[in-house]
Amino acid sequence: MSIIVGFIGYQQYQIGKDDDQGAMSNTLEIIHQGIEQSLRNSCILTLTLALTINDKKIPKDFDTIS
Repeated sequence: MSIIVGFIGYQQYQIGKDDDQGAMSNTLEIIHQGIEQSLRNSCILTLTLALTINDKKIPKDFDTIS
């Protein structure tokens, strides 16, 4: 009888552990997507600002773009 109770307890522990790992994995995926989006936005902004610099290295229409 105690073996059955021990087995059921172990199974409940494993299920809880799997649920925690799944939740952590989902959270990390959301964080990863947010970081990737921030990096993309930074690259686009940098490129846009770089395109405002003319041949004389003077920003053109900087206030309009920023």
